[in-house]
Amino acid sequence: MPMPVYSFFDEYDLSDKNIVIFTTHEGSGLGGSPETIRGLEPDANVSPDGFSSRGSAAGNQDDAIKEWVKKLGY
Repeated sequence: MPMPVYSFFDEYDLSDKNIVIFTTHEGSGLGGSPETIRGLEPDANVSPDGFSSRGSAAGNQDDAIKEWVKKLGY
């Protein structure tokens, strides 16, 4: 994860909050982000169903994003 994300987690307490991970990447997918965030925010609910898209395809993901959000119940 980029350092600004770590800084965000340092500054804010997300206990009892729902965290849903979404990202663009160039080959790493979600990487270890879910596990890292669970470690940084152990009292938050980190969704196991994150969304990642290759950066070059991000502009063509409307249907996939809508389906993902629907699957999450939002």
